[in-house]
Amino acid sequence: MLATYVGLRSLDADRNLLVAWVVIAGVVTILSPVSGLMILAGIAPFTEPITFSRQLGARPILIAILGAAVAIRYVAAGARPRPPLPVVLAGGLAVGTAVGIGVILIRYGQGAAGDAAQNWLAGIGGAMVVLTAAAWLARDGDRRPLIAAVLAGTAAAIISVADFSSATLIRGGPLDWTVRSAWYPARLMGVIPSPNGTAALLIGPAAVLVAVAVLGRDARLRLLGAAAAVPLLTGLYFTYSRAALIGIFFIVVICAWRIRRWVGATILVVGLGAALILAPAYLQARGQSIGGDYARPQPGQIFIPSDQWRLNAWATAARMWADEPLTGQGFFAYGRLATQFGDDVLKAPHNEWLRLFAEEGFIVGLLGIAFVLATFAWLARDRSWLGAGILAAFVGWCVAATFNNPFGYVQVNTIIFTIVGTGIARAAWPAVQPAEQEPTITESG
Repeated sequence: MLATYVGLRSLDADRNLLVAWVVIAGVVTILSPVSGLMILAGIAPFTEPITFSRQLGARPILIAILGAAVAIRYVAAGARPRPPLPVVLAGGLAVGTAVGIGVILIRYGQGAAGDAAQNWLAGIGGAMVVLTAAAWLARDGDRRPLIAAVLAGTAAAIISVADFSSATLIRGGPLDWTVRSAWYPARLMGVIPSPNGTAALLIGPAAVLVAVAVLGRDARLRLLGAAAAVPLLTGLYFTYSRAALIGIFFIVVICAWRIRRWVGATILVVGLGAALILAPAYLQARGQSIGGDYARPQPGQIFIPSDQWRLNAWATAARMWADEPLTGQGFFAYGRLATQFGDDVLKAPHNEWLRLFAEEGFIVGLLGIAFVLATFAWLARDRSWLGAGILAAFVGWCVAATFNNPFGYVQVNTIIFTIVGTGIARAAWPAVQPAEQEPTITESG
């Protein structure tokens, strides 16, 4: 299916052929949800083959089919395992944000509610469906969707780095469909028309592969993981996303912590201290590389102008929440109301947790915080090298979600929550997971 997809896209196939491919992918997903999730992960990082509206394309449709296929199997199962707490909270988030679509319907009418519903499926709603499906499908130890997600992310990194290195290497050729928007020489974008979006996509696969390279016990596997991690780490660096650098730092801390606690703690403390000392010089160098006054700190200041915009967006989200603390402003309402509440630059909250409070109210906002804490706690139970990589992937994504808007990218949601859902299953049902050798752990570690 994936080879056919690449062939059709590379040959610029007729829309009817692409529609037929999507229909067949949907049928495969119904018959075999594991295969469906692998196909979805494989196509996730790249441009939509077909679109029906600005928000709705093949990927959200396949996510909906995947959710239905898994739900049918769950209901039909005789002895159903109790869902882990993170999956329960993910369901609460999906329902709570869907209620926000009803708020939009009441306040702004059917057209706005229809747009919100499509954004929900491509955004947080679809993300929670992918997480739930991945956890269910991995309950018996199946890691194929996770492998597909990591491979797809690695392919996206290779393509994005190649595109960043030359405006003509990818564009205008048979793989032109894999990259988005106009070529931008200052920051790496590639498969997503946003450096921060691309960074959020790459951080999960990078974490898994770094864990393989550092903690894997098989020398060949470690060498393969290190080689595959190179384009991912390169891509993360050249996005010039500070959230990506913070994410990489936490990947290193978690991997070191799994070897010796004192090593991880030392890296954490030294790294934080070095960050405080080196931040001004780094921001100056970053600003010179990117260009534009928005990326350079002003004399005597630590924050750059874009930081001031982000802080204002956070304050705007807080004002929205204070205005409607119980129900919020409605799903995806921030952009609609941003100027009214004081944000006339970014028009996006650049913090997914504040967005939940602003758009859905305090109950769903608290659900979001509980989901993050519970998922972190469950992923930390898995002491294998793969468990460390999945935990680091989730932490890296959480950093991105604290400073940007990764829920807005179906590409990111599909990759990261396939990885995280697999990790939740490994923690919830460890007895049926494939045996893996542990990294060397001391009693204190």
